[in-house]
Amino acid sequence: MEAFAGAADFPLAIQSLPSVLPDEGFEIELGVAAVVDGAPAGGTFSLTWPTVDVPEGWALTLRDADTGAEVDLRTATEYGFAAGEDLGDRFTLHIAPASAVAVDSGPGALGAAVVVGPNPASSRVTVRYHMSAPGPASVTVLDLLGREVARLTDGPHAAGWHTVGLATERLAPGTYVVRRSGSSGLATARLTVVR
Repeated sequence: MEAFAGAADFPLAIQSLPSVLPDEGFEIELGVAAVVDGAPAGGTFSLTWPTVDVPEGWALTLRDADTGAEVDLRTATEYGFAAGEDLGDRFTLHIAPASAVAVDSGPGALGAAVVVGPNPASSRVTVRYHMSAPGPASVTVLDLLGREVARLTDGPHAAGWHTVGLATERLAPGTYVVRRSGSSGLATARLTVVR
Protein backbone atom coordinates (compact mmCIF):
# COMPACT_ATOMS: atom_id res chain seq x y z
CA MET A 1 0.00 0.00 0.00
CA GLU A 2 1.51 3.32 -1.05
CA ALA A 3 0.31 6.19 1.12
CA PHE A 4 2.49 9.01 -0.21
CA ALA A 5 4.83 9.25 -3.19
CA GLY A 6 8.42 9.23 -1.94
CA ALA A 7 7.40 8.16 1.57
CA ALA A 8 9.37 4.91 1.38
CA ASP A 9 12.55 6.82 2.30
CA PHE A 10 11.15 8.00 5.65
CA PRO A 11 9.68 6.15 8.65
CA LEU A 12 6.12 7.42 8.96
CA ALA A 13 4.17 7.77 12.16
CA ILE A 14 0.47 8.42 12.67
CA GLN A 15 -0.34 11.50 14.77
CA SER A 16 3.28 11.82 15.97
CA LEU A 17 3.42 8.30 17.38
CA PRO A 18 6.84 6.63 17.36
CA SER A 19 7.65 4.91 14.08
CA VAL A 20 9.58 2.31 16.14
CA LEU A 21 7.80 0.81 19.14
CA PRO A 22 9.80 1.07 22.41
CA ASP A 23 10.58 -2.24 24.15
CA GLU A 24 8.48 -1.27 27.16
CA GLY A 25 5.50 -0.25 25.03
CA PHE A 26 3.64 3.00 25.45
CA GLU A 27 0.25 4.52 26.17
CA ILE A 28 -1.77 6.89 24.02
CA GLU A 29 -4.45 9.12 25.50
CA LEU A 30 -7.57 8.89 23.37
CA GLY A 31 -9.67 12.00 22.99
CA VAL A 32 -13.31 10.88 22.97
CA ALA A 33 -16.23 13.31 22.97
CA ALA A 34 -19.99 12.87 22.77
CA VAL A 35 -21.66 15.72 20.90
CA VAL A 36 -25.30 16.10 19.87
CA ASP A 37 -26.36 19.15 17.82
CA GLY A 38 -23.02 20.81 18.59
CA ALA A 39 -23.31 20.46 22.37
CA PRO A 40 -21.69 17.94 24.78
CA ALA A 41 -24.03 15.07 25.61
CA GLY A 42 -24.19 12.28 28.17
CA GLY A 43 -25.73 8.85 27.80
CA THR A 44 -24.84 5.31 26.82
CA PHE A 45 -22.24 4.96 24.07
CA SER A 46 -20.19 2.37 22.20
CA LEU A 47 -16.66 2.60 20.90
CA THR A 48 -16.14 0.32 17.90
CA TRP A 49 -13.11 -0.56 15.81
CA PRO A 50 -12.26 -2.93 12.97
CA THR A 51 -10.55 -6.25 13.62
CA VAL A 52 -6.97 -5.41 14.53
CA ASP A 53 -4.11 -7.42 13.03
CA VAL A 54 -1.46 -7.38 15.76
CA PRO A 55 1.56 -9.71 15.99
CA GLU A 56 0.90 -12.71 18.21
CA GLY A 57 1.58 -12.07 21.88
CA TRP A 58 1.50 -8.28 21.65
CA ALA A 59 -0.63 -6.36 24.13
CA LEU A 60 -3.12 -3.94 22.59
CA THR A 61 -5.49 -2.80 25.31
CA LEU A 62 -8.14 -0.11 25.65
CA ARG A 63 -8.28 1.15 29.24
CA ASP A 64 -11.24 2.96 30.80
CA ALA A 65 -9.97 5.06 33.74
CA ASP A 66 -13.48 5.56 35.15
CA THR A 67 -14.43 1.89 35.45
CA GLY A 68 -11.01 0.21 35.46
CA ALA A 69 -12.12 -1.96 32.52
CA GLU A 70 -9.46 -3.24 30.13
CA VAL A 71 -10.46 -4.48 26.69
CA ASP A 72 -8.18 -6.61 24.51
CA LEU A 73 -8.50 -4.99 21.07
CA ARG A 74 -7.26 -8.15 19.37
CA THR A 75 -10.33 -10.13 20.41
CA ALA A 76 -13.08 -7.53 20.94
CA THR A 77 -14.49 -5.06 18.41
CA GLU A 78 -16.70 -2.94 20.68
CA TYR A 79 -16.80 -1.38 24.15
CA GLY A 80 -20.01 0.00 25.65
CA PHE A 81 -20.09 2.56 28.46
CA ALA A 82 -22.26 5.17 30.14
CA ALA A 83 -20.96 8.72 30.55
CA GLY A 84 -21.89 12.23 31.55
CA GLU A 85 -21.10 15.20 29.36
CA ASP A 86 -17.40 15.36 30.32
CA LEU A 87 -15.39 12.32 29.17
CA GLY A 88 -12.07 14.04 29.96
CA ASP A 89 -9.02 11.76 29.72
CA ARG A 90 -11.07 8.66 30.35
CA PHE A 91 -9.57 6.33 27.71
CA THR A 92 -6.02 5.24 26.93
CA LEU A 93 -4.61 2.73 24.48
CA HIS A 94 -1.69 0.61 25.72
CA ILE A 95 0.58 -1.06 23.16
CA ALA A 96 3.47 -3.38 24.13
CA PRO A 97 5.53 -5.90 22.15
CA ALA A 98 5.40 -9.60 23.03
CA SER A 99 8.77 -9.54 24.80
CA ALA A 100 7.57 -6.84 27.19
CA VAL A 101 4.53 -8.48 28.74
CA ALA A 102 3.88 -11.82 30.37
CA VAL A 103 0.75 -12.28 32.43
CA ASP A 104 0.00 -15.14 34.79
CA SER A 105 -3.40 -16.66 34.08
CA GLY A 106 -3.95 -17.63 37.71
CA PRO A 107 -6.61 -16.21 40.05
CA GLY A 108 -6.67 -12.43 40.21
CA ALA A 109 -4.35 -11.97 37.24
CA LEU A 110 -6.83 -10.09 35.04
CA GLY A 111 -5.25 -6.77 34.16
CA ALA A 112 -1.88 -7.63 35.70
CA ALA A 113 1.15 -6.66 33.64
CA VAL A 114 4.86 -5.95 33.97
CA VAL A 115 6.81 -4.01 31.34
CA VAL A 116 10.62 -3.75 31.36
CA GLY A 117 12.64 -1.50 29.08
CA PRO A 118 15.01 -1.07 27.50
CA ASN A 119 15.53 -4.78 27.14
CA PRO A 120 18.27 -6.02 26.77
CA ALA A 121 19.87 -3.48 29.13
CA SER A 122 23.40 -2.55 30.09
CA SER A 123 22.82 0.16 32.69
CA ARG A 124 19.40 1.29 33.89
CA VAL A 125 15.91 -0.02 33.10
CA THR A 126 12.44 1.21 33.87
CA VAL A 127 9.96 -1.30 35.28
CA ARG A 128 6.29 -0.43 34.75
CA TYR A 129 3.70 -2.57 36.47
CA HIS A 130 -0.06 -2.49 36.68
CA MET A 131 -2.35 -3.02 39.65
CA SER A 132 -5.92 -3.85 38.64
CA ALA A 133 -7.10 -2.89 42.15
CA PRO A 134 -5.53 -1.15 45.14
CA GLY A 135 -3.64 -3.39 47.53
CA PRO A 136 -0.25 -4.69 48.59
CA ALA A 137 2.35 -5.57 45.96
CA SER A 138 6.04 -6.30 45.66
CA VAL A 139 8.28 -6.08 42.62
CA THR A 140 11.35 -8.28 42.77
CA VAL A 141 14.12 -9.40 40.42
CA LEU A 142 14.97 -13.11 40.39
CA ASP A 143 17.86 -14.96 38.79
CA LEU A 144 17.14 -18.12 36.80
CA LEU A 145 17.56 -20.25 39.93
CA GLY A 146 14.68 -18.34 41.53
CA ARG A 147 16.87 -16.40 43.98
CA GLU A 148 15.82 -12.84 44.73
CA VAL A 149 18.62 -10.49 43.65
CA ALA A 150 16.74 -7.20 44.10
CA ARG A 151 13.54 -5.95 45.73
CA LEU A 152 12.35 -2.83 43.91
CA THR A 153 9.23 -2.07 45.95
CA ASP A 154 7.08 -3.68 48.61
CA GLY A 155 3.95 -2.18 50.13
CA PRO A 156 0.51 -0.73 49.46
CA HIS A 157 -0.27 0.49 45.93
CA ALA A 158 -3.14 2.35 44.29
CA ALA A 159 -4.84 0.83 41.26
CA GLY A 160 -3.22 1.73 37.92
CA TRP A 161 0.26 1.88 36.44
CA HIS A 162 3.38 2.42 38.58
CA THR A 163 7.03 2.95 37.63
CA VAL A 164 10.27 2.04 39.40
CA GLY A 165 13.88 2.14 38.20
CA LEU A 166 16.50 -0.60 38.36
CA ALA A 167 20.26 -0.07 38.02
CA THR A 168 21.60 -3.18 36.26
CA GLU A 169 25.30 -2.40 36.86
CA ARG A 170 25.21 -4.57 40.02
CA LEU A 171 23.76 -7.56 38.12
CA ALA A 172 25.90 -10.07 36.27
CA PRO A 173 25.18 -10.39 32.54
CA GLY A 174 22.41 -12.89 31.95
CA THR A 175 18.66 -13.42 32.09
CA TYR A 176 16.48 -12.40 35.02
CA VAL A 177 12.76 -12.43 35.83
CA VAL A 178 11.05 -9.28 37.07
CA ARG A 179 8.07 -10.37 39.18
CA ARG A 180 5.15 -8.29 40.43
CA SER A 181 3.07 -10.13 42.99
CA GLY A 182 0.29 -9.03 45.25
CA SER A 183 -3.44 -8.50 45.48
CA SER A 184 -3.75 -8.13 41.67
CA GLY A 185 -2.19 -11.54 41.02
CA LEU A 186 1.22 -12.43 39.61
CA ALA A 187 2.85 -10.96 36.50
CA THR A 188 6.37 -11.44 35.18
CA ALA A 189 8.64 -10.12 32.45
CA ARG A 190 12.03 -11.34 31.29
CA LEU A 191 15.03 -9.00 31.57
CA THR A 192 18.33 -9.59 29.79
CA VAL A 193 21.43 -7.81 31.16
CA VAL A 194 24.33 -7.33 28.73
CA ARG A 195 27.72 -5.60 28.95
